[in-house]
Amino acid sequence: MSNDTTRADSDALPTDEPPREPLLHEIVSRVAAANDCEPLDLRPVSSVVDPEALEALFTTSETAVTVNFPYGGGLVRVSEAGVEFDSELRSEVD
Repeated sequence: MSNDTTRADSDALPTDEPPREPLLHEIVSRVAAANDCEPLDLRPVSSVVDPEALEALFTTSETAVTVNFPYGGGLVRVSEAGVEFDSELRSEVD
């Protein structure tokens, strides 16, 4: 019997970090929690930022990147460290 393990699987380094939830889910969850509302009560993230471009930026970039955008009555900051939401920074756009 042959071993069907792919090269990518066998080369993967073990990590102590838990798998990261999808970026958009993380953004919506954090903003909904800060606003004490349900995620479905928020407008779509795609109304303020291109979700595919945002996800690609953080999965393919080899440099430190931080993206800020107004959403849910505050400012969302996405970086390698994760997602932050600051409701103190209100936006006229939102």
